[in-house]
Amino acid sequence: MRVDKIFRFIPSSKIYLKEGKEYLYDPYRDKFVIATPEEKVRQKVLKYFRWRFGVPKRHFNVEVHMSKFGYTDNKERADILITRQIGSEDRILAVIECKAEYVPIDDSVVSQVLRYAKYLNSEYAFAINGIDLQCYNYSAKKKGYIAYNQLKTYRKMIQSFENALGQAKVKNTRATMNELNNLYYLRKNYDTYIGSMTPDEDVAIIANITDCLYDMSKKIKPQVFEYFTLLDDCGIRRKEFGNPGGIYNSKYRVLSIVDDCGRKCEVGFSIDHIYDEKTALNVAINQHHALQYVLDDKSILINGFEYTFVHSGKIAVGRGGSGKVSELKELIKNRYPNLIINTIIMLGTLVGNDRLYMDSKDFVSFLERIITYSLIRDEYRNLKSSESRKAVINTQN
Repeated sequence: MRVDKIFRFIPSSKIYLKEGKEYLYDPYRDKFVIATPEEKVRQKVLKYFRWRFGVPKRHFNVEVHMSKFGYTDNKERADILITRQIGSEDRILAVIECKAEYVPIDDSVVSQVLRYAKYLNSEYAFAINGIDLQCYNYSAKKKGYIAYNQLKTYRKMIQSFENALGQAKVKNTRATMNELNNLYYLRKNYDTYIGSMTPDEDVAIIANITDCLYDMSKKIKPQVFEYFTLLDDCGIRRKEFGNPGGIYNSKYRVLSIVDDCGRKCEVGFSIDHIYDEKTALNVAINQHHALQYVLDDKSILINGFEYTFVHSGKIAVGRGGSGKVSELKELIKNRYPNLIINTIIMLGTLVGNDRLYMDSKDFVSFLERIITYSLIRDEYRNLKSSESRKAVINTQN
């Protein structure tokens, strides 16, 4: 298919001159590279797949030696690899071969990218030169790659599991403490989670929480808490939840619990930016968001390496309505008074001088408090809904 008309509107990378040579900056490799015709196309392809198809920045790998995956020819490189997270691992989802505009996408180019795709067991393969794009995805029925013309978003792509063979994996390492203390690194690598307007001083602890939630090397053990019983740490799932603001499809760390009334629930946690600006810790219970905890609005109190999380108590009830903070706090005092300290809703304190883990004492306490708070918020919503229904019935009578 032709893509040249679209590519005309994709901004070209800025060119820098050094010692008579042209360079451009590659934000994915974090370095200046020689601005060859192929490199110029590659940078536009990255923008094309990121902004048109929604591929998160962290799921791009650029100029990867195939020898990294045991490929026999040490000289061959994959131009771009797109990954998806399965469990705690990043697996190769797609291979992209980029060529300069004057290089046609012929059989030899297609053969090359499909050879890589077959070796890596990827679901998709693409060959592109900025003018023509050829797309392939694996067909279990055909037991091979077939051409297709209807491009899919990243969210659609990650739902494909046609290739039963295990995709090659990219080592998915957590940020080191040095990286967690490097604001530039965090802004560049966590932009799919953390909003651009989130205060700099909050970024490190939010990145640490994000890594903790999506790190499957540690699980929280089943145990009995005061307000609920934790049955199982179900790991990472992609789930869809809703609230009055809309529907959210994201990656959640899911826990199975039984509340104090004996009802079994699934509680999911995700970190997401809101309109690319603010950052929220979303707490979903079954099919809705019980709490969209915006972390920017003076929600984190910092004292050295200690980060204390507080909440205003604001709560939406139904479509467009809101409850009274004073009423919610009164319910909290009756149900779980330890959540309120000096009239402030306290969700816990985390120490940020080391990496957080799901089974660490401080993080378990943080999870207990935030789940309890979310359950009480749902109880409050149910009470207000019941009051509204009674009021409607009384009016009708």
